[in-house]
Amino acid sequence: MHQTFIIAGVVCIIAAIVGGGLKAFGVEMPLLNSTPRQIILGIAGIVFLFFGMGWNKGSDDRTPIEPEKEKDSIPTSVPLVQEMRITASPDSQLIHINNETKINVFIFKADNTPVEGVKIRIKAPAGSFTDNGTKTEVGTTDSRGRFTTKWKAPGYYSPHRYRFDVSALKEGFTDAHFNFSIGMSRF
Repeated sequence: MHQTFIIAGVVCIIAAIVGGGLKAFGVEMPLLNSTPRQIILGIAGIVFLFFGMGWNKGSDDRTPIEPEKEKDSIPTSVPLVQEMRITASPDSQLIHINNETKINVFIFKADNTPVEGVKIRIKAPAGSFTDNGTKTEVGTTDSRGRFTTKWKAPGYYSPHRYRFDVSALKEGFTDAHFNFSIGMSRF
């Protein structure tokens, strides 16, 4: 309905400007010889445009406008973000050159229930993870909230401890981070 008012308004305004003698959209407008009739036709065109563009607040056939939402309104449902705790430890705190150790990562909620399906990423400063041969291992926790992998020490001795960074990510939970270290044994 709005489009009809807009088209009629445009036709009326054009007819008022050129003085009639117009045929558009299947409507023929006879030639006007009177300036007052042209003014009335122009005003009618403006009124049609006014209604067609929805500026009339009382029209029942206009597209409903959604009420503005209050800026301070509280949503009806707020997604909850849970906290998860992470612990990680190797089977051996001290390892020999080129030897392997198993690394266990555990993820729990605040109430100590395990969290399944958490994406785990472990970064090692040296050596490599035996599953992929790189310094970074990625995996997912099982139904017991556990992820296990093996790390192989480098082929050289280092007097310092190697620090591992562990990250845990899962939608609906806060991200968790943990660090642990493994030392090298000369003998």
